[in-house]
Amino acid sequence: MNRVAMQIRLSHIEEIKFVDNTQNYKCDLKKDNVHVGFSVQLSPDIKQNCTDILLGVHYDIKKEDRKTSILEYKINVTFEIEDMIEYILIEKNRISVKPELLTIMLSVSIGSLRGMLVMRTKNSDFENYPLPLVNVTELVSKIRHPSWYENTIHPFFKFRYQ
Repeated sequence: MNRVAMQIRLSHIEEIKFVDNTQNYKCDLKKDNVHVGFSVQLSPDIKQNCTDILLGVHYDIKKEDRKTSILEYKINVTFEIEDMIEYILIEKNRISVKPELLTIMLSVSIGSLRGMLVMRTKNSDFENYPLPLVNVTELVSKIRHPSWYENTIHPFFKFRYQ
């Protein structure tokens, strides 16, 4: 069956975790190298035609040869997808998602994370450290090759402010 368009709907966004440790670790964000890492977890429910994407970002600094997380933020984004079984395949805990669907979901999720992080870090030390831009098309082509496993968090992007 040739489908002209996917029927997908963003149904819910929820903040899961926000931790700002700048006060505990006495860092100078202007002098210390700040590394930004992302993680993603996909949890599809084929019977309900919906999937959750748990998307996280963490800002780390390296001091005294030790990596310290100074900010961590996670959100859960829920999508409803008509006939989801046509786009997502689950076999023995391995998840395969068609690239057109994964691109849409990651674009929306990363944009949501960026906006929510801006609101959470307003008037804080992180106000001038926005979430880096991500080429989602390139990202999807990279992450489609390795196996994705249900309920496993995969780091998928790293960035460093200097």
